Amino acid sequence: METNEMRYSQPQGLPTSAEEFLRTNAVRVNECQHCHKHDGYQRKVIGQYGMSDELDLYEYTLMDGSVAKEFIQREDWDSGPIIWLGLTWKDAKFEWADSEMNNDDELADYGISQEASYYEDLRIKNERQKRK
Repeated sequence: METNEMRYSQPQGLPTSAEEFLRTNAVRVNECQHCHKHDGYQRKVIGQYGMSDELDLYEYTLMDGSVAKEFIQREDWDSGPIIWLGLTWKDAKFEWADSEMNNDDELADYGISQEASYYEDLRIKNERQKRK
């Protein structure tokens, strides 16, 4: 019997510290003056990564005019690359702790799982198709 196993990139996203930094410092797109809801952050693609270059790496514009950039902090392999992103800004680095990357149970506490990663892959692919 022949099996057809698919291999996928499994991006784990940015650590909580990076998300909090962006929430506080990144320029927001289409922000409502009343409720402060917005459509995300002002960013541009600076690279692509993954098995089929399906993961966009971003540079975020910050309120002070500087930029913060995503980078590949670590890549593990389990039916495809598990990609851990970090964020750099000036001399600061926002990174996952080793304990967060090495403990699947702990990852669930951050809302991250292999299933969540799969759906993040789908979101990224859909976003790219909309751009075409």
